[in-house]
This record gives sequence, C-alpha cells and structure tokens, in this order.
Amino acid sequence: MKIAVVDDDQRMRERLPGFLGRIPGVGEVRCFGSGEAFLDALKLEEKPDVVLADIEMEEKEMDGIRLGQIIRKTCPEIRLIYLTAHPEYAMESYTLDAYQYVLKDQMEERLPRILGKIARKLEEEEQQYRITGNSSHQEKVYYRDILVISKEKAGKYVQFVTKNRTYRERTSLEAVIRKLDESRFIQAERGILVNVEHIQKLDGAEICLDDGERIKISRIRLNRVKQQMNLYWRREE
Repeated sequence: MKIAVVDDDQRMRERLPGFLGRIPGVGEVRCFGSGEAFLDALKLEEKPDVVLADIEMEEKEMDGIRLGQIIRKTCPEIRLIYLTAHPEYAMESYTLDAYQYVLKDQMEERLPRILGKIARKLEEEEQQYRITGNSSHQEKVYYRDILVISKEKAGKYVQFVTKNRTYRERTSLEAVIRKLDESRFIQAERGILVNVEHIQKLDGAEICLDDGERIKISRIRLNRVKQQMNLYWRREE
C-alpha cells in the first residue's frame, strides 16, 4: 500500500514515514510539503492508495480542503484521510466524503487500525476482477474500477463502464449479477447496476457518481437503494 503525506509541518514529515512504516501492509511512504507539490508529482508518478493530508495548511490557495476537492474530482479511488489538530474541522472533512479524519494527538492509536483495514480491503480487491471480451481478445477489469454495469437495449451485451473506458461482453445481466458482491453493486433500475463505492451522494431520486454522472432510481427501488447505501457506509466506518 502506497501512502502520500501532505503536510507543511516539517516535523510531521520527518515523523510519519518511520511510524507508518511499522504498520503492517504499508509500503512506500512519500512526503510533500504542499498540496501543489503533491499534485505536480501525481502527474508524473503512480497514484498512491492513501493520502494523509493536513487540513489547515498555511498555503492559502491550496489548503487540505481544496486539495481534497481536487482529489475527489480527479482521483476518487484514492482514500483520503485528514489529519488535524482541531476537532471543528471534522464537519468540513465529511462534506468531502473523506475516508476518515484523525486528530493528530490520536494518530498513534487510530492510524494503525484505519490503515490496516484499508490494506486488507486493497488486498481483497486485487483478487476481485472480471475477464471481459471474446475468444480472441480478453481483458481483466477490476470490480473496484467499474462505475456502472448496464444491459444494452438489444439485450445481448452488457456494458462495464469505468472512468476511462467502457467494456462490452456478450452475456446476460442476470449472469453478471450472480457473480457480483451484492453489497457493492446496487440496482438503480431494471438493467442498471451502480458501484456503491463510486456514489458521491443521493439527490432526490438520482444517484450522483464521483465522475459527475447521474443515474435515475426507479420509484420502487428507491428505499432499497437507500438501505443498501446506509449498510455499506456504516460498514466502512
């Protein structure tokens, strides 16, 4: 598991790599003194699995809240954990759907448990994929990367929509559903499944995904969708 630490406090940047390195499942740890430095590196390097960001950095145009907004928009798969010395920042972090917020004086107690849980989840996800394509060309698609699964109108193909592209497979939606983790994929309406991990929020009878897409929920499924989302989010706490 790769971790990026974004904090303008040099003492934190010196302290965290050694501490984090002792947590099982943690691999590479890189530190950045500003949000801008992290975003510049992100353009050239492999994305981290987790970002630990200080909320109240002194850089006016790129504090932790602004950095979180950019991460949520461009790399929603990154787990964002806020570090703060001030409990009042917790509500701001929740508006960004941060994975967790941690008070700095509680880091040694809480971070091993939180990061251990993320490491186990990432390891499980590496084994969860689907082979799509045909006999001459096949590709591996991880379920964690799929935003929406939908049946084409003709009914002979199923589409697997990810952030970067759409895959097609000649199969039935029923056959796909039988192999899915029911807690991860929610049926919004007949013929459309949504990955709950990519849901940003509910807006009335619409699901808002983290890539900006909006999916309508049929009236008869609305309560069931709300129940599944609440169950999943409580499990992640």
